[in-house]
Amino acid sequence: HQLTCENFFTDTTSWLSGMTGRSLVIHGPNQAGPRIACANLTLYRFPSARSYSWLGPGSSEGQVRFSQVSPQGPTILNISFTGLNARAGGYHIHILPIKSTQEPCSDTNIMGHFNPFSVNIGDISGKFGDLTGQNNFQNQYMDGNMPLSGPNGIIGRSLVIHYLWFWRGTALLLLGRYAGRWICHMPHSKPEAVLWSCCCMRKNDIRDLQQ
Repeated sequence: HQLTCENFFTDTTSWLSGMTGRSLVIHGPNQAGPRIACANLTLYRFPSARSYSWLGPGSSEGQVRFSQVSPQGPTILNISFTGLNARAGGYHIHILPIKSTQEPCSDTNIMGHFNPFSVNIGDISGKFGDLTGQNNFQNQYMDGNMPLSGPNGIIGRSLVIHYLWFWRGTALLLLGRYAGRWICHMPHSKPEAVLWSCCCMRKNDIRDLQQ
């Protein structure tokens, strides 16, 4: 018969820098008993990522930072865009990283939205709202369904901002999809996916529990 034991302690006399790389041992009763089990002490690392240089016909600037503060916890998005000039619409994570600077945001280069198994992972504007009418935009969101690591993680993929087209001073954004992307429609023209700019997301320097 096995018993489980869980406890939480705060120790003000121990330092992680001095314990990391050593071992933890469970002894028998009275502290001097036989060694029952042991394990190595290693740093637990939380992933984080940020967008890098923007490519494409648009002139947007800024950055999106992604981070987690607990294992398997939600992802925190810190978004800061400038120079959108009310021309941007939706923005999403796409499947592939940017492989070529020639037509970097094309479907051939980065493919469609990253939503594996039809699960809404990469559609940031679909979850939190688009960039319609914005010039400078800052906000923070928390997403419980946007993993940073693992086979369905977003690190190493691309982030795309789509154009919002205007018709006689009125913004027309169709809540539909064409080739797996948000679409903008001009009357008397075929709906098409129009890309404003895109960038790659690379992994930050890993943060550990000492920081």
